[in-house]
Amino acid sequence: MLQKPQTTLVALVLISLLSLTLLSCEPSDSAESMFSNYLWRLSNSLELDLDIVDPPADLPRYATRRELLYSIPSININLLEFLKLSRCDLQRHIGQRNSALGKVMKDSQILIYDSVFIQLAQECLTHYEPTDPLYITLATALEHKQRYLPELIWNASFASDEFQQLFSLGAKPFDYTSLSNNPVELIYALEQMADFLAQLAVNRADISDAETAQAFEQALGVIGSSKYIGALRLSMKKVRYTFAQADQLLQVRLDKRPLCTATRPNNAQFNIVNTVFQKFYIGDVQPYIAKLYQRAERVFAAIDQLQARQKTNPDFNIYWQNLYAGPNSEWHTYKQAIEQHRAGWQSLFVQCGALPFGGQRAEDRGQWGG
Repeated sequence: MLQKPQTTLVALVLISLLSLTLLSCEPSDSAESMFSNYLWRLSNSLELDLDIVDPPADLPRYATRRELLYSIPSININLLEFLKLSRCDLQRHIGQRNSALGKVMKDSQILIYDSVFIQLAQECLTHYEPTDPLYITLATALEHKQRYLPELIWNASFASDEFQQLFSLGAKPFDYTSLSNNPVELIYALEQMADFLAQLAVNRADISDAETAQAFEQALGVIGSSKYIGALRLSMKKVRYTFAQADQLLQVRLDKRPLCTATRPNNAQFNIVNTVFQKFYIGDVQPYIAKLYQRAERVFAAIDQLQARQKTNPDFNIYWQNLYAGPNSEWHTYKQAIEQHRAGWQSLFVQCGALPFGGQRAEDRGQWGG
């Protein structure tokens, strides 16, 4: 028997309401839909129009490879002197550099080549007297390689194509599922490279064996396998933009149209607002920003450690100050935006004679929603 149209309509409405309730029990997957839903529900619960706030300015882009590269002068050993090195393994090594493949090496491969050159040249010098012209030529070449090793280390890391990819803004903000994936491999690769390059810079790393060289290249490959930093930055920007609008809504209700007077809540509307707080801030937004904070904190710290051990390019210094290290950096303003928004919610609850978390004072709990 067919149901009556009115009965069918009621059933559809109930199903829709049930679906919305179930969806609010776990974080929305898309950052865009989650934050849009949060702002819409907050503005409706506060009975305010949602004013559009200008988004933050476009994010500064990572400097180009051309801008980041250090120029390293070349040094050559003539053919006659090269032939005289026959008693040293260095002769074979120099021959590899002059081969067809050697002439198209990437900076990471040049770094490996020069590191091995330094070790072999030091060994080769022991076969010649200091007064020998070949000793003087080889010592000059060795000094040149050692002098420009910091620049070469930089070119093989932060100026590389892999780091261009890592910092690229050609990404999208993370969804919740992506943030749930801990970037262990990326962090390990960054930390491994930091330790290795620090040892290499003081001539304590042994990169002459193929296994070590391969591990270095693999770490670089992991670093260049995603646009992780770009996605982090776009996600933080989305949070700052959303919270700027949400804070404006909360402030209007606090200042111009108080939700509660004399700490006595309007029970009906307060319950609606409290539902938005519990389901869509604590239930959706807070898990997202907590994951984003955790991921960004660890990855940025690993990059900061890596760049701190190098001769950094001035263009990168400016970029890194704006992104992470400076007092007005994106990382700093992201943390400020989180705290400011939490404070706005707390002020609203205090105005209504209530506190979140079942009456436990926020300052006693520590970070909200933590």
